[in-house]
Amino acid sequence: MIARDLIKNVSAILPFNLSVWAAKPHTVAVFYHTICKQTSAHIKHLYPIVTPVQFEKDLDFLLKYFEPIDLKDYIAHPTPSMGSKPRLLLSFDDGFREIKTIASPILLAKGIPATAFVNPDFVGNNDMLYRCKASLIVDKAMLQGKTIATPPAARQVFPTERVSTSKFCRWIMALGFGQQDLISELAANFDVDIGCYLREQKPYLNLDEVIELSNKGFTVGAHSLNHPNFANLSLTEQIRQVKDSLSWVTSFVPNQPKAFAFPFTNYGLSADFYRYFFSENPEICDVFFGTSGYKPTSTHRFTHRTSLEVKGRSAKQILKGEFYYYLAKMIFNRHKVNIPL
Repeated sequence: MIARDLIKNVSAILPFNLSVWAAKPHTVAVFYHTICKQTSAHIKHLYPIVTPVQFEKDLDFLLKYFEPIDLKDYIAHPTPSMGSKPRLLLSFDDGFREIKTIASPILLAKGIPATAFVNPDFVGNNDMLYRCKASLIVDKAMLQGKTIATPPAARQVFPTERVSTSKFCRWIMALGFGQQDLISELAANFDVDIGCYLREQKPYLNLDEVIELSNKGFTVGAHSLNHPNFANLSLTEQIRQVKDSLSWVTSFVPNQPKAFAFPFTNYGLSADFYRYFFSENPEICDVFFGTSGYKPTSTHRFTHRTSLEVKGRSAKQILKGEFYYYLAKMIFNRHKVNIPL
C-alpha cells in the first residue's frame, strides 16, 4: 500500500498522455456510488461524495481520452477494434436514487452509457446497507460533542461511563455484515429510526425507477442481495448471493446482460468459486467486476474497476496514478491477475 501511494503521488508530476501511451489500456472500467449536491447522512461517513459539477468535469475529461461503451457491446465484443480509442465502461454501485435524479440526465445529455449495479434487498427502500446504518449512527453521535455517554449496546467494548466520540465512531464504522443486530441495537440507543429514514428519505431506487433507467438505455446488473463482504461468507452463500441477485435482475428488468459486481471486493475468493461460475456453470453470469483499480485479468469475463471517489482527486489524477502504478508493477511482472478457470 505504501509503494502504491508513493507511485501515485510521484505520478502527479508526470503527463497523463504518457501514461495512456505506455499502459495501452484497451478498456478502462470506472465507478461511482452516487452523485450528490449535498451529502446525506447515510453516506456522509463512508466515502467522498462527487458533486454534479465535479462529475461533469470528470466526464468531459474521460470523453477526451476514452470511447464510452455500453455493457452489452462490451460483452459481445470484449476486444476493441484496432486503432480505436481505449474504451470506457462507467457504472454505479448500490442503486442509490441519485443515479436517476442527478447522474442519468447528465449522462444522457453527453451520450454516455452506464450500468447500475443494484442490491435487490435495498430496491424499494425496504432495507439499507449496514454501513449506511452505521453512518446514520455516527452522524447522530458526532452532534453530541467530543465525548458521549457510552450507549448500552457498546458497554462490553467501552466499559466506562463516557467514551471519546471519535474513538466510538471509528469502532462503529469498523463493524461488519455479521454484526447487524448490534448495529440495530446501537441505532435504538441513539434514537435512529432506520425504517423512518428509509420511508422519508428514500435513498434507494425503487423498481419502477430501475426499469425507467433501463428503458432509457442504461443497463442494470447485480451487486449481491444485501452487500456482504464475500470473503466472510461460505462458498455456498457466495454462490447463492450471485445467483439469486442475478435472477432478480432477470425476473424484474427485461433484456439485461448477466453482470455481477462484487460488493466491497473479490479478495479472498477461492478457486472453487471461480471454477463454479467460469468452468462448470458459465451460463449463469456473462461478466464479473471487481474493485481493484486498473488491473487487467486473464479473462475478459472478469474486469476490475477504478473508483473515481477519492478525496481531493479528479478522474484524471486517479487514472493517471492507476496507469503509472500498473507500469511500475510491469517491471516485476505483477501487472496482471490470473483468474482460476
